[in-house]
Amino acid sequence: MEFPILISGELAQSGAILSTSALHIEHFFEGYARQSQQLADYDQRIWQLRYSNLQPAEAMKLRNFYEALPIDGVFTFTDPWSGQTYTTCRLAPAPLTLSCDQDNRFTAYLEIENAG
Repeated sequence: MEFPILISGELAQSGAILSTSALHIEHFFEGYARQSQQLADYDQRIWQLRYSNLQPAEAMKLRNFYEALPIDGVFTFTDPWSGQTYTTCRLAPAPLTLSCDQDNRFTAYLEIENAG
């Protein structure tokens, strides 16, 4: 399953945030010495996607995607900045937030995690 693209052809709007982290292991020795080691093959990314002024069709695309996720929740997401495709993504524990204003324009927020 692949993350939906907006009518504009984009995956995200401005205001999206990408955060990355690395996994470090600390080794402690006698005499208060320590050694820090970064795991080279650990690559965690979290995309925080905020959408505003979505057309109803775009909002429903996001909602249908959310409701159709497989049981394991895994889907493919293409990083909007690098264009790299990540095949082991999941939505963060916080669910998709979708709201509509009086002009029938939608806002949405979701977080996508990749750890691979």
